[in-house]
Amino acid sequence: MDVTYRIESEEPESVAETEVIRYWLRKEIEEDTEDNLDPDTLDDRKELLDALVDRKPLAESIFGEADRNWYRLVLSEHELRGLEVVRGPENEGWRAVAKGGLIESIAERILAADNLDAFDNEVPKNLTKVADFADNVSSETELEELIVVGDENGRPYIADGNHRAVGMALHILQSGEYIEQQAYVGVDRQRINLQ
Repeated sequence: MDVTYRIESEEPESVAETEVIRYWLRKEIEEDTEDNLDPDTLDDRKELLDALVDRKPLAESIFGEADRNWYRLVLSEHELRGLEVVRGPENEGWRAVAKGGLIESIAERILAADNLDAFDNEVPKNLTKVADFADNVSSETELEELIVVGDENGRPYIADGNHRAVGMALHILQSGEYIEQQAYVGVDRQRINLQ
């Protein structure tokens, strides 16, 4: 069962879409040391979304047209392992590495790689960063939320946080330990028939 079914049955507390946009925008700004924008100075949705799309064009497809309810919750281990990587052409980016789109399949491929550096060169997704994360994450690590989207087209996918999610899946495979991962989850209102 994926996280969208849990949302449908449990109806967790929702969060405002602007909270999710502001959170993601803040993360993008923190990654760019020359970006001085303060997301708290932006009051309206359009300003927030424009600022985010300028930094992360993918956000337009997440927030631009779809009518979604947003939730903040802790993913179960099963839900995390069942997530797909970010949407896109099947032979590009994360999709080129994942079998069936699943993040867990990338973790399995990293684990099975005889030479991680060579594998990383084949698929330039910085898989050594993923492996380092998996080796160093612990229950003491402060984890950022994933941005997850569930739509009418299938399994929920990660819009932001693919490296971290694959690293968590790899950590589970290596150690058997699941560390709670929080996520903002957006679900098409049409899919779960909520208002």
